[in-house]
Amino acid sequence: MVINDTQGVATAALRQQGLLASYTIDTITICSPGSPPIVTSQSAPGGTSVTYGSTVDLTLCDSSGGITTTTVPVTG
Repeated sequence: MVINDTQGVATAALRQQGLLASYTIDTITICSPGSPPIVTSQSAPGGTSVTYGSTVDLTLCDSSGGITTTTVPVTG
């Protein structure tokens, strides 16, 4: 199980088991400010048997900081 691991740690752990990682960013779940992306879910629960060389889909929190912009009306 790689939930709560950083992307790099999760990738290394999966490679060590002969697996590949595929990542999706969850734009709803925002990472803590200044934190690297953290795995929030995975397609194969820890301890599940999967085929050697298969891909595990991982979801990462959004590390963009939830940046938003505001448009101010311009009056002439």
